[in-house]
Amino acid sequence: MSAMSDQSPSTPQAYQPSSPPTDVTRDESAGAALYFFGALVLEARRAIIALALAGVLVALGIVTILGPRYSATASFMPQSAGDSDLSALMGIAGQFGIPLRGGSSASSPELYAALLTSPVILDPIARETFQREGTSGAKESLAVLFDVERGDAKRRHEIVIEELQQSISASPNRRTGVIALRVRTRWPSVSERIAVRLLEELNTFNLGKRQSQAKAERMFAQNRAAEARASLRDAENALRDFAMRNRVQGSPTLTLEAERLERTVSLRQQLLGSIEQSLESAKLREVQDTPVLTVIQQPLVLSIPDPRGRVKFSLLGAFAGLMVAAVFLPLRILLRKSAVDSSEEAKRFRAALDASKRSPLGRTVLPSGD
Repeated sequence: MSAMSDQSPSTPQAYQPSSPPTDVTRDESAGAALYFFGALVLEARRAIIALALAGVLVALGIVTILGPRYSATASFMPQSAGDSDLSALMGIAGQFGIPLRGGSSASSPELYAALLTSPVILDPIARETFQREGTSGAKESLAVLFDVERGDAKRRHEIVIEELQQSISASPNRRTGVIALRVRTRWPSVSERIAVRLLEELNTFNLGKRQSQAKAERMFAQNRAAEARASLRDAENALRDFAMRNRVQGSPTLTLEAERLERTVSLRQQLLGSIEQSLESAKLREVQDTPVLTVIQQPLVLSIPDPRGRVKFSLLGAFAGLMVAAVFLPLRILLRKSAVDSSEEAKRFRAALDASKRSPLGRTVLPSGD
């Protein structure tokens, strides 16, 4: 019995699953990655510094090639477009049941700032010639000054307008209504002349717009005045006929009717007078040619060039160099690791690398994994 008991099978043990990785394991993996990254930076420090310096040199070279820029500054304020006359006309139109929208947005600073860079203002300027420093009285077109040579005449004109849009900046101040204008080119005289022409063209456009609006208001007032005269004439004829038919004095009914007809004549007289006043005002504004822009500061250009922003461009160049290093340094590690790795993935990588060396710009056919 003892022998049989000694040979009895042992009690099976329950299955114990492997425990998940603990926080300590994760910390060790993160620490290893940090150590690996630090070793990579220290090992490739010369390449990283060289790429950053190369980016700085490229940025400074671009700034030097672009050359100095000179800015012409000016400020102006658009005048109000006769709001009182427009309000009177809107009141008259309202009496006839015709709604008119107010024109406050038509004189907003944002509108004038947008107009300064619109093709309708820049088109005549792009067709003119300008004299720059260093020339003996000879004037050149903006296509020559901006080195625009590609395309036909129409395309070159469009490119000149695009160059002007990049050279012009306008900052409206909604609180004060003042608009600050800045024109930036490589020549002080060209910047100043473009700023002067911008103010002239903007004033011409604004004046034409207001004259066309005044013309429309005049035509409207003329039509309403003709109708008001006919209406007044009818009311006066009705009052005259009533007085001729009813000569009896002291009748309350006749007295009330006469007073009603007199009030009608009086109201239509007042309406006709208001319309004729607006009509005369619209006629004056239609032929008015006084400037509609109040120039606070005439275009002024300094004799010294604008700051080129070398520090800003140097930082951007250094950042670009570091981005290049961040792309190529992992590739360098991958090349080094694939040289000693015998896995299938490493073999495919080396095959693709050899194929790209034989045909750098061609299509790389990766070998199959069989």
